[in-house]
Amino acid sequence: MAEEIGNIPRDAWVRMVIGSNIKKLRKKHMMTQVELANCTGINRITIAKIETYKQAITLITLLTIAKALEESPDELLKGWEHYF
Repeated sequence: MAEEIGNIPRDAWVRMVIGSNIKKLRKKHMMTQVELANCTGINRITIAKIETYKQAITLITLLTIAKALEESPDELLKGWEHYF
C-alpha cells in the first residue's frame, strides 16, 4: 500500500483522526484543554498540538488521555483503519 493518500502521508491522516477524536471527546466531557492538561499532567500546548495534528501522540499519552476522559483507548483511535 502507498505511504501517501493523495499528497498526504498516512501518518498525517492517522494524526488527524486521533486528534479529532480527542477534541470531540474532550468537548463531550465539557473539558477545556487546560482542564485536560491538569487531569493528565500533559502540557496544554502538547494537547493543542495533538488536537491540531501538529504532533504525533505516544501510546502512553493516548492511554493517559483516554483514562482522564473515562473513555476506551479504542474511542480515541476510532477511524484510523480507513487509512491502512
